[in-house]
Amino acid sequence: MSGSRGDARGMAELLRSGARMLSYNCPECGSPLFQLKSGEIWCAKCQKRVVIVSEAEGEAAVKR
Repeated sequence: MSGSRGDARGMAELLRSGARMLSYNCPECGSPLFQLKSGEIWCAKCQKRVVIVSEAEGEAAVKR
């Protein structure tokens, strides 16, 4: 299936597998992000891992 039906199906499958839907959206497509049981953040639509960096972490990384 393609389009939004396929996207919704992928999101439902993530939820069934124990993933949590987060309050963050994918920076590329705007779709909700999911946290997998492994701790990884995942976009169901893009099928990509996403890394979330807070401002404080970004500043700390620059200072190192």
